[in-house]
Amino acid sequence: MKEGFFWEMLPLSMLGRIGLFSLAFVAMFEGSAFAQDAQPSATPLEIMQNPLAGKKICLDAGHGGPSYGAVGVKGLKEKDVDLREAYLLKGLLEKAGAVVVLTRTDDKDVSLGDRCKFNRDQKTDLFVSIHHNANAQNDKSVNRTESFYHWKDREGPSEDAARLVHREMQALLKLPDSKAYVCWSYGMLRENSYPAILIEPSYLANPEEEERLRDEKYLLSIAEAYFRGIRAFFAGGRPRIEISGNLEPSPDGAISARILCPPGTALTDPQRIRAEVDGNPLQTFSFVPETGELKLQIPPATGLGTHELVLSARNLAGHTSFVERRKFELKTALQSQTPENKKGLFMDVLKGKKIIVDPQGGGGDPSAIGEKGLRASDANLTTILYLYDYLVCAGASVSITRVADVSMDNVARVRFALERDPDVFLTIGHRLPEPGMDEKPRMNVSRIGSRWDSGQEIGQRMISQIRQILGTGSELGDVKSLKALPSEVHNWSSWEVMHAGQRYTAIYVCPQMFDAPGVEERISTTAGCRKEALAVLYGLVRNFGMDDSTMASLEGIVIDQKNGKSLRDALVWMDGILVTQTESDGKFIFKFLDPGKHSMRIMCLGYPPVVKEIDVEKEKVASIRIDLPAEK
Repeated sequence: MKEGFFWEMLPLSMLGRIGLFSLAFVAMFEGSAFAQDAQPSATPLEIMQNPLAGKKICLDAGHGGPSYGAVGVKGLKEKDVDLREAYLLKGLLEKAGAVVVLTRTDDKDVSLGDRCKFNRDQKTDLFVSIHHNANAQNDKSVNRTESFYHWKDREGPSEDAARLVHREMQALLKLPDSKAYVCWSYGMLRENSYPAILIEPSYLANPEEEERLRDEKYLLSIAEAYFRGIRAFFAGGRPRIEISGNLEPSPDGAISARILCPPGTALTDPQRIRAEVDGNPLQTFSFVPETGELKLQIPPATGLGTHELVLSARNLAGHTSFVERRKFELKTALQSQTPENKKGLFMDVLKGKKIIVDPQGGGGDPSAIGEKGLRASDANLTTILYLYDYLVCAGASVSITRVADVSMDNVARVRFALERDPDVFLTIGHRLPEPGMDEKPRMNVSRIGSRWDSGQEIGQRMISQIRQILGTGSELGDVKSLKALPSEVHNWSSWEVMHAGQRYTAIYVCPQMFDAPGVEERISTTAGCRKEALAVLYGLVRNFGMDDSTMASLEGIVIDQKNGKSLRDALVWMDGILVTQTESDGKFIFKFLDPGKHSMRIMCLGYPPVVKEIDVEKEKVASIRIDLPAEK
C-alpha cells in the first residue's frame, strides 16, 4: 500500500448524517451570513476578479554557482535555465498583482536550508521550486514532466498546487509518462512551510529538449504554464478550519469546529468534508453552511485514552483547506446516543444494497489525458466520491476501491470485489472511442458496458436517466426515450466487468465520452462531476425498482434577479437532504420525489440564502424559477 493511502480508506460524507444536518440548517438559516474571515488583504471583488492580487509567492530557481544541476549533451546547464524561467514567471505574476520573492537572483549557490528558511521567514502564500531533470541511469531518451509535493501536506493545498501546475505542463508539453508525485525525501519540501511544490517540466538531459530549452519563446511558454497553474490554485481560494484549543469532547462526544470561507472565495462543499478519528470516518456530524459551524460526534464506543482527529474540507472550486491533525484525550466513557428514525430516500429502494464503486485508473494509469491536461482518472475519482456520498445518503452499503490517486491493478480490484460479494460492482470511466466497436470520435454520448447477462439488463434500465440528466445522446435518437438508444449499452470485455463470473453483476459506466466537445472542461469542475454522480444515482434508483413515470420530478433554474442571467455554482438542497449544484446554465433537476410539499434551500456566492416551498404531483414534472437578489 502506498504512502498516503492508508489514512483515507473511505471519503467522508455529510450523507448518512442528514438528520443532524437538516436540523442545524433550518435552525441557523434566518438572519445569517456566510462564514468569512475578517480583514482580507484584498477586497472580495479584487479577489474574485484577480485571485493573484496581493498573494506573496516565493520562486526558487534550482541550483546555482558550482551546483550546475542537470547538464545537457551540448553543455546547457540547468541552473541557468531555472533562473531564466524564474524571472520570466516573476514578471507574469507581478503583472497580475502578486508579490514575488526569489531565493536567488543571480548565479550563486544557496543551501537547501537557507532556501527553506527564507521562505518560512517571508510567510509566503506559495513556494515554487523550479527545476529540469536528468535520471541517474543517464538515459538521454527519457523526457517527462514530474511534479512533487510533500507527504506532510498530502491531500492538502500543496497537492492541489502540484496537480494544477502539472495539468498545465501536461497540456503544453504533452510528454508521456508524466505524473504528480507525493514524496518524503526532498529536503526542499520536507523542511519548508506549505503550500510548497517542486516542478520538473522536462528533462534537460534529453538532447532534443536541450535544444528547445535554449529558445526564449519556449522558456516563456513554460513560464506561462506555471502562471496558469498558479492562478488556478488561487482562484476560488480555499476554506479555513478553526478548532477550539483544548479539543475536549463534551460528555456526549461532541467536538465543535468552524469551516470558514474567506471573502471572495468559493463556498464550502458540504459533500467534501472529511472527518476521522484514529483513521476511521465519522458517521455523524452536522454542518451549517451559513455560519460554518461544524459539530462532530465521536462514536460512543471510542475507548478511553489519546486519539487523533483529522479534519479537512474542500470548496466548490475543488480546493482543500489545510488538513488539521489534532490529538485529544478521552477521560470518561461517552454517553450513548439514541439513533434518529430518519425517513429514507427513494422509498428505501437502495437501503442495504451492497454496491462497490470503482474509479477507473489511478496512479500511473491516467486512463486518458485531455488536450488541457486533465487526467481522466482524476475526474473518475471526483465523480465516484460524489456518488459514494449520494449512495450512503440513500442507505446503501457502499465500498470504494480507491480514494486517492494511487495505482490499483485489475487483480487487486477483483480481490477487493470478491471479498465483499456486492450486488453491483460499478466502474466509472471517461474513455476515448474504441475503433473496434465502430465508435466515432467526439460524440456527445453516454455508454454502459457489461457482460452479456444481467449487466445488460442493469445498463438498459440506467442509461436513460444518465442521458437525460447529462444531456447526451442527441446524435443517437430520441433523448427522452426510456429505452437504450443504439450503441448506448454494449458488451464489454474489460476485467472490471468480466471478473464477476456468477457471483455478482459488474458494469462499466462512461457518463460522457472523454473526447466529446466541452467534456474535459465540464468534468474539470465540481458541478460537472456532481451532476454525473447524480445521474448515475438516478440510474441505480430506477434499476432497483423505481419508475420515474409514477413519481414526481422537479426541474428548475437559478437566475440573477437583476440581470436575468443564469447562475453557476448555486447549491440547491431538497428537503435539507439531497444537494445538487448548478452549472453555467443554472439548471437543476430532482427526480423520484414523493408527491406533496417539499422545501428547497439555495445558496450562491454573492447572494443571500433563499428558501422555497413547492408542491409536486405524482406522474408530473414540476418546474420552478428561482430569482436570487444580489447581496446587500
